[in-house]
Order: sequence, then structure tokens, then C-alpha cells
Amino acid sequence: MSVPKNTALGWLTRYAATLRFPNLVALIAGLFVLDLLVPDLIPFADEIFLGLLTMLLASLRRRPPRESSGGGRVIDIEALPESESDEHGGS
Repeated sequence: MSVPKNTALGWLTRYAATLRFPNLVALIAGLFVLDLLVPDLIPFADEIFLGLLTMLLASLRRRPPRESSGGGRVIDIEALPESESDEHGGS
């Protein structure tokens, strides 16, 4: 099933694809909407909390994949010749 790109659902699915936790954002947003409909003892306290939590999770983007540049240098002590190994405390 393909979603047209120019609809609100298409925009929402493209946006969700860039998030790190899209299912968690949907769950918290759903709880936020449900909480707006159910009356509670302390007005707006939990609505504010869930709204802020939803915005925080929605701001977390996927990390771009790390590219290894090969510029880092790894020194393997066991691979050193014995003359250099003695200088570095090897046996």
C-alpha cells in the first residue's frame, strides 16, 4: 500500500521514518490525546507533562551512520618487533 506524498498521512509517515523511536512517539501522542479527553484531579498537569514528553521524543532524530575514515591509528603491542617491545615494557 502506497501513501501519496502530498497528503497529511504521507507527510506524517515520512517524518516518522526519520525518528529514532517512532512507535514510542505514537504511543505517547495517543496517551496525550486520550488524556485530554478524560477529566482528572489536577487540571493540565499531566497534559503538560505528556505534551512535553511527546515533543522531546519527536525531536530525537536517527543518528546518521558512522563512516570510518581510516584515519585513526591503532597500535598493536604484540605486533611490534622485539626491540621496540622491550622499550615499551614488553618481555
